[in-house]
Amino acid sequence: MSSVIYSAITVIGSAPPTPIAPPELLTVGATYLWIKPNANSIIGDGPIILKEVEYRTTLGNWVETHVVDSPTYKLWHLDPDVEYEIKVLLSRPGEGGTGPPGPPLVTRTKCADPVQGPQNVNVVDVRARQLTIQWETFGYAVTRCHSYNLTVQYQYVFNQQEFAAEELIQTSSHYTLRGLRPFVTVRLRLVLANPEGSKESEEIVKQTEEDVPGSVPTESLQNTPYEEKIFMQWKAPNETNGAITLYEITYKALSSLDPSADLTTQRGRVFKLRNETHHLFVGLYPGTTYFFTLKASTNKGFGPPVTTRITTKIAAPMMPEYESEAPLNETETTITILLKPAQSRGAPISSYQLVVKEERKSKTRRAASEAPECFSAPVSFRNASVLDSPYYIAAELPPSSLTIVQPFTVGDNKSYGGFWNRPLSPAKSYSIYYQAMSRANGETKINCVRLANKGASTQDSDAMEPEKQVDSTVKMAGVIAGILMFVIILLGVVLTFKRREIHTWRTLSVGYCMFTSRHQRIHSVPRWDYHLRPLVWLSAVPRPNASYA
Repeated sequence: MSSVIYSAITVIGSAPPTPIAPPELLTVGATYLWIKPNANSIIGDGPIILKEVEYRTTLGNWVETHVVDSPTYKLWHLDPDVEYEIKVLLSRPGEGGTGPPGPPLVTRTKCADPVQGPQNVNVVDVRARQLTIQWETFGYAVTRCHSYNLTVQYQYVFNQQEFAAEELIQTSSHYTLRGLRPFVTVRLRLVLANPEGSKESEEIVKQTEEDVPGSVPTESLQNTPYEEKIFMQWKAPNETNGAITLYEITYKALSSLDPSADLTTQRGRVFKLRNETHHLFVGLYPGTTYFFTLKASTNKGFGPPVTTRITTKIAAPMMPEYESEAPLNETETTITILLKPAQSRGAPISSYQLVVKEERKSKTRRAASEAPECFSAPVSFRNASVLDSPYYIAAELPPSSLTIVQPFTVGDNKSYGGFWNRPLSPAKSYSIYYQAMSRANGETKINCVRLANKGASTQDSDAMEPEKQVDSTVKMAGVIAGILMFVIILLGVVLTFKRREIHTWRTLSVGYCMFTSRHQRIHSVPRWDYHLRPLVWLSAVPRPNASYA
């Protein structure tokens, strides 16, 4: 009844009602907005018979209007993360009673959880250190928010350590993941996230390709040099970057201590399988420095090399060959032999030595064909006598004095290189040795050969040898010293007894005087026989059953 009455009334000369303030926002959701129309404060004339809410997107051209019949109102079925403009309309009775909309409320709905994670994610390119992934493009219908992030999360294990990382993707449908390790299994997924939540794609497992390996650790290189070979061992690279298939070692000679060495052929290349991390290099030259290069390989090729330098040990000189041990000439005190230059092996020859060895009688004899033992201690003849050494150095010759074949006389009573080449003893048997010596890098190597034997002479075997004369003199001096010591001790004992006898004689001298008158037959003891007086006195003492004439 009242509504009919209001519809028939027409207000002339007044404005329809309009809200002074915009609607009040109470609650914001992803798909709804709670508002309060704020229709109590108006401009214009009432009474208000109808309240309406008019809303639209700020970027849209559509408008929807809803009647409000309560103090608050909820707008439904809105889109997430969209900005809306909301106004309130008031109406009074009669025609033209609806006033203009009040001030707008501009607000934005919240974001909603993504509908789903990225779909159809695939790895489209696999390399040693990167992966390229691709996925199905998506829009607002999936993200349900205009502000979102797409990230890739991945992890892998390298050298028994787990690595995990996350990268932000700026592209729309593909992305290249870089900085990975070769030959590792990578687990990855895409994550779509907005302020309200996130959704993940399915996990993808992919292995990166192999790459060339890293270098062999320098600290793992170990080598043992010999005269003509080198033993080397190493460990696999710390970064294999795949399955090791081969090791390649190249070497070449750089220099030698022996200036006569020909190094043009001293080079080579060796391949070792993945489980062979050592090698013995043979056929090398003594005293030579070699440059080694070692690198590992996978199916992708060889990695960077590691280098080292190794020097072989020097070898003993090579002695010349002699057809026989027959000397050129021999006397009772000398023997002449033929000297030939030796061949150096790894280091120049520093000196030659002639060694005289006395062949003493021994229970064990070495076979004639057995290689002789060389003589490393530089024993001179004088030291040999003191040390009772069976050998002595008779001569030391510099290499410059023995460049060609030439004779040499052992026992010529001269000095060579500080060693006395004394005459040989006719009564002894000797072996003459010829040895060459090389010194370098703190090493000394000696090789020798026996050149001749000299037997003892059967003539004048009783002649006294010089060294025997010295020994006899020493022995005689010792005997004389012993005799003198014995005589001194004996004299001391005699003097002691003499003192005791004199003391005894003085004690009994009184009794002796009493008996001299009684026994006239006892003659006076001469002064030179003074020490016998006590004995004479004792003989004059009467004894039982003694008869006197």
